[in-house]
Amino acid sequence: MKNAMPKALYIAAALVILFATGALAQTTVQMTITSGTAPDGTYGVMGGVYTSPYTGNINGGASIPIICDDFYDDVYPPETWTALATNLAQLGAATTNLVYFEQNGGAQQQIDYMTAAVLAEDILGTTDKTVRGELSFALWGVFDPTMLATNSANLTAAQLNAATGYLAGAQATVVSGISGGLDAYLSTFSNVTIYSATQNGTTPMAAGTKRPQEFLVVSMPEPAESVLLIVDLLAVVSLVCFVRRKQRGASLG
Repeated sequence: MKNAMPKALYIAAALVILFATGALAQTTVQMTITSGTAPDGTYGVMGGVYTSPYTGNINGGASIPIICDDFYDDVYPPETWTALATNLAQLGAATTNLVYFEQNGGAQQQIDYMTAAVLAEDILGTTDKTVRGELSFALWGVFDPTMLATNSANLTAAQLNAATGYLAGAQATVVSGISGGLDAYLSTFSNVTIYSATQNGTTPMAAGTKRPQEFLVVSMPEPAESVLLIVDLLAVVSLVCFVRRKQRGASLG
């Protein structure tokens, strides 16, 4: 009985290594967008487009909410493509060219993707369709700032003001977070994965090539307590992941 907890911890550690190794070994996945609605059947429309979250899956697995960070491109459910999977916490010199935006890399790329992740988490944290829509436009504004500056989506004044405010708030959150060290704050986003479409399996598709949109998936946070952590690891296959994305008319984007 005295050694029961250490043994369990050893098992948990082994599972961590097993799943971490598998995740690192797999650089590409098959990503599918199945619907413009969320997995619970709800959906929002704002500015003439469907707003996040949408429904998709990774490698034909369970349906999950997916979040889009890309207002430039489109998808048409059901659509499947090959995507590079990049963990946000590891976004740096070795992975800077595996994502769509700011491929010159550097701190600004990390800051912007962290800002997008904060907004993605906020979308998943509410069921209010209006707030989800405003947060979706705030997220799209991270990598397409002119969209909000020119109000090219023809949002109402209230919607535009809210989206602009949410973006500013997320940016302030990241600025505050990196005040204690950029790398340290970046490491807190290990639950966020960036999925960028690829044709050759090594680099993302270029803009203007009718590529699918880029998505973020946010996984459930792990409990801090060691006992709960063990239970979570033993049931890792039941973890629910999240993502997001946008849509115009019949297309999502």
